[in-house]
Amino acid sequence: MKTHNISLESLTARGNKTELSLSNGEINLTCPKPLDKNCGRAVIPQKYSIPFRVNLTLKADATNFNILMGKGFVHFSHAPNESGSGMRRQDIFTGKEESTKHDFSAVIPLNKYFNLSVVVDSEITWIEIDNICYYPTRKAQYIGLLKEGMPEEFADGLGLAIGVGKIGDKKGTHLTIKSIEIIEYESGELDVPVEIVDLPELSPFEWYLKSLPDLIRNEAEVTNDFLLNEPEIKSIFKFKRALDKHGNASYVSACGLQYRMMKYKPNGKHILNWVQKPNRSDYTSEILNEIAEMSPDFANKLFDSLLSCSKTTCGRNTVVAYKGQSKTTCASSIYLQWTPSEMDEAREYITMASNVIAKAYQKQ
Repeated sequence: MKTHNISLESLTARGNKTELSLSNGEINLTCPKPLDKNCGRAVIPQKYSIPFRVNLTLKADATNFNILMGKGFVHFSHAPNESGSGMRRQDIFTGKEESTKHDFSAVIPLNKYFNLSVVVDSEITWIEIDNICYYPTRKAQYIGLLKEGMPEEFADGLGLAIGVGKIGDKKGTHLTIKSIEIIEYESGELDVPVEIVDLPELSPFEWYLKSLPDLIRNEAEVTNDFLLNEPEIKSIFKFKRALDKHGNASYVSACGLQYRMMKYKPNGKHILNWVQKPNRSDYTSEILNEIAEMSPDFANKLFDSLLSCSKTTCGRNTVVAYKGQSKTTCASSIYLQWTPSEMDEAREYITMASNVIAKAYQKQ
């Protein structure tokens, strides 16, 4: 067994517009506009002979990156249900892609360091995430070819690299690499894992929650449970949740109240508004006035947070009356900041809204 602790300074950038920098003993790798077949990558010096293990400690802001080996790679791709999603392989000898895909999004943390290992043996290959083994296979094409002997072009080993791909048509994944270790083994020296773990699956909405920063994600999970499972809220609103093609989350109620969590940005918003349809009331004025009886400052803040609309021809115009004031708004939209306190305020508003709507239903 021979262990190679790779100096991060020895990595070289290759590929279309690759950005590679060393800071505080870590490598930052990104490629703002990578091409599909020419991803940005950091090339590891030298070549390495099978069997070997590549051990990385890294963090990523999205699951769209590669471990390149020989002519192939292991590719950890996008969130569930996106085009091209799931982990896929191209064979290290032939470059041909396997048909089977596996979704690692549930076990790869975002914006947190984790340990990733790719193990290549002459009879089996597998992946490890934080020392847990996933997806072993003895059917890779290179394994069959090795039975006929090592191909001449790989007689001196395989070249290795770490690559980043694009996310949709926008920016590329940003990787921060803390350490790289490569271990070459003698034939028969590598221990095959005994315990294999099946990959959990994330729904697209669970992926959305996972992608949020920790503090915001905790509040978003509380809100998700509150809107879907709190008995009184569930009986009044009957919220249904969805994700749009831009990655924005929404909960739409049977009575028209909508809560929207936009794709996260530090200065972004989450929004309360009413979906307007014929024969459906907008209770914003009543809700604000009821809140004012208990917490005038909170009601004043909500009124000030209403999005004004000056377009007289807009079909979403709604006039909100509050304490002798009125404001022409866009669908009574209340814009709140992405902070735990204002996410809690959204839940308070919805709780008060349930009281107002319950009273209105009783009068009908």
